[in-house]
Amino acid sequence: MNTIPVLYDNDEIFVINKPAGLPVQGGQGIKHSLDVDFSEQVGHKVYLVHRLDKDTCGLMIVAKNPVAANKWTKLIGSKIAKKEYVALCVGKMKAKSGVIKENLTQHGQEKYAITNYKDIIIRKPKDIAEILIEKTRFEKQEILKVVMLDNKNKLMKIKDVATGGGNFVKTTIKSVLSEPVKMQAAKIILIHNHPSGDSTPSDEDISFTNKVEKASEIVGIQMLDHIVLGANNFTSIFAIKMQNRKEEKA
Repeated sequence: MNTIPVLYDNDEIFVINKPAGLPVQGGQGIKHSLDVDFSEQVGHKVYLVHRLDKDTCGLMIVAKNPVAANKWTKLIGSKIAKKEYVALCVGKMKAKSGVIKENLTQHGQEKYAITNYKDIIIRKPKDIAEILIEKTRFEKQEILKVVMLDNKNKLMKIKDVATGGGNFVKTTIKSVLSEPVKMQAAKIILIHNHPSGDSTPSDEDISFTNKVEKASEIVGIQMLDHIVLGANNFTSIFAIKMQNRKEEKA
């Protein structure tokens, strides 16, 4: 069981960073849930006062006792509390940035909502790594993703190429490049996580990176980097290769 980060606590509540992929509440067929795992982590029962979807990561308030749970459930359900969500979307908008003001209907009730949006420009591979690390931090399996960009570094698509265990997932160069070729992407970034939490690339990671880089050149796509995500940091394989070349010349 991975440790769930606690960002703040007092006599009534914990403020935690819920990882993506972890259900908030247990039930039939669910091996791990936030309410059970976090209760075990702190050594006593905790009480949910609101929820986030399984695939959503972010801040949650968890109460330490039933009285606090009742108080904070009412606070969060009132208009006093303001909720903000950040979503990474792929597609084309009419403008580079803007605001959508349109009420949302949920369970027959209309709720006021404001959506601020803007184009994401990936100036450096670390820009997308900083976004994706929050989603993969608590993944139990390794997931290899290919990030596709146009010639202006605008995000076109992110695709999961393969999943597996350990610190290396086996796949083929064809699987990596088929979608970028189809999308006519100008550039790609490979990103995968290490479930162990250690972002150090394996020999297999580096070898596969070299093969994909060569194949990308052949099909006219620039490979910008291959980044390995750990629990709290990430490592650029291209940066390692550059450092090795400098040391060889020295």
